[in-house]
Amino acid sequence: MDRDENVDESDGLLTPRVRALGLAALSIVVALYGWWPMLEGWKNTQGGDGQYFHKLVEAFRVAIVRHHELPLWDPYECGGRPLWDNPQSLAGAPLVWLSLFIGTSSAMKIWYLAHTAGGFASMWIFCRKELKVGLAAAFAASVAWACGGFHMHHYSGGHAAFVTFELMPLALFLWRRAEGNDRMAVWLGLVVALMGYEGAALPLLYFAVLLGAETFTRLWPLARVVKIARAGVITLVVGLGVGAVRLFPVIDQLRAHKRPLGADFDHMTAQSLLDAFVNGYYAHLHRMPNHVYVWGEYAAYVGWLLLLLALAGIVLAGREKLWLAALLAIGIALMIGYQGPLSPWGILNKYVYPLKEMRVPSRFNAQASFILLAYAAIATDRIVALVPKLADRVPRLPRAAVPVLQAIVPMFAILGAGDVLGHGLNLAHEYPTGAPMRAGIRPTPRIFYGGADSVGYIEQPQQNRGRLACYEPWAPYEGAPLWEGDLPQAKGTTPGIVVSNVTRTQNTFELDVQADAPGRVLLNSSFDLNWRASVGTPVEQNKQLALDVPAGVHHVRMYYRPRLLILGAIVTAASIAAVVWFLRRRRA
Repeated sequence: MDRDENVDESDGLLTPRVRALGLAALSIVVALYGWWPMLEGWKNTQGGDGQYFHKLVEAFRVAIVRHHELPLWDPYECGGRPLWDNPQSLAGAPLVWLSLFIGTSSAMKIWYLAHTAGGFASMWIFCRKELKVGLAAAFAASVAWACGGFHMHHYSGGHAAFVTFELMPLALFLWRRAEGNDRMAVWLGLVVALMGYEGAALPLLYFAVLLGAETFTRLWPLARVVKIARAGVITLVVGLGVGAVRLFPVIDQLRAHKRPLGADFDHMTAQSLLDAFVNGYYAHLHRMPNHVYVWGEYAAYVGWLLLLLALAGIVLAGREKLWLAALLAIGIALMIGYQGPLSPWGILNKYVYPLKEMRVPSRFNAQASFILLAYAAIATDRIVALVPKLADRVPRLPRAAVPVLQAIVPMFAILGAGDVLGHGLNLAHEYPTGAPMRAGIRPTPRIFYGGADSVGYIEQPQQNRGRLACYEPWAPYEGAPLWEGDLPQAKGTTPGIVVSNVTRTQNTFELDVQADAPGRVLLNSSFDLNWRASVGTPVEQNKQLALDVPAGVHHVRMYYRPRLLILGAIVTAASIAAVVWFLRRRRA
């Protein structure tokens, strides 16, 4: 089923390794420049929603460094919430392990740099390998994508779990090649697994819509269906298999707890649609009249120069790139939101799981801006090729002017990319608005909630302190009537039960219980179905974790462990071994 990859002869005599190193270096340079304001404030933390993700990573770090436990439960927010099986947690991401060595603040900055560099490389590969455009066109599109309005609005605002949107062009490239190349399907599966580890539950849905829509453009002749189905099976098996240790627990949580969201009736007008791509004046938190969300949710700035090139690219590509036109039409039709019960978003949001548990349809602007930039790259190359033909129709035009005119078009595209980059730099200034983390914070002997000397929000894990309030309403059992202060973290609720010697870590409670008769012990944590006990039965009491114990004297160990964690670890280990064997065999 494998086919040889198309060789790009324009790369000359450079070896694949040299080209890869050059692309990596160029990607890093672009990322460093695009995030320069963040680098200038290296000691500062991120503002906005970045504080939420910073605290998640800090809980991950403290679990390993201080408690010597896997990062499974986060007791520092909402009175306790899942950490490993939180769909938007970064706890499984390979880059997050850097926080163990360089601290959370520095690790979060590398997080954005690495993914922006990945976005540049992703778009470069798509432009060069799929669209077959020249170096200048690929460079302009890659800069505008990696540091474009969609990404910089979300990332500067702290949406750290959205960074895998940068890999959208790579995913589309791999999926189109996977029809005739099993290796490409495997690599796409690895991208899916990586997204699972990086908390990309939402980006995965947008990728699924993009790749699903693209699939419909290749269903004729029908003989291709079998090949496409084979590629889909390989992608899903590899993605779910390699990501199983993370994805299985997350899927289990999503099955157990449905998001309490109604239908999303927000929609964009013609003016706000145009503004989304060309208006660089609205700030991230700007409120749009008659819209539900802040401007950062709608914005996908590509600028007038690249938008005009994209429109030219649509005309010049014509029927040759109808599949791109279809993806652009679908992206725009979905990003404009609810336009009535029969509109694309109206149907998906009401009937199709898990899209009916989503909101903010404007985020399909990621797909729309990606395709617009692809068309801009096409136009850059096509117009350059048309210049000599047009010059032949202008007899008085000096032949020496042809190369000058041919150079102007790529410069036009690069100038457009510079405009987008400048807009991104303005947004990057929003990153270092959080105060630096304080050094020398002494942890309390045990974890508890509140207290007069409680430190700042993102520093609470360092102090062994938590809070009962929730930054965002995902914790399934938020609102439990827990107690605050440096008090024992477990107590009996029925006569004849004595609780003593209570100790607590992130994932565990240990306590001695003397019960004259069967009874109940309350623990100072919100409930979750994944709590286990060495003695007795964990139960929920008004959203709080409780334990029904039998009569007698017991030493009880309660611990949090996702139900499918061990099964997922076994599947992941077996899948990684299988993928390594497959890739080595194919290379040989």
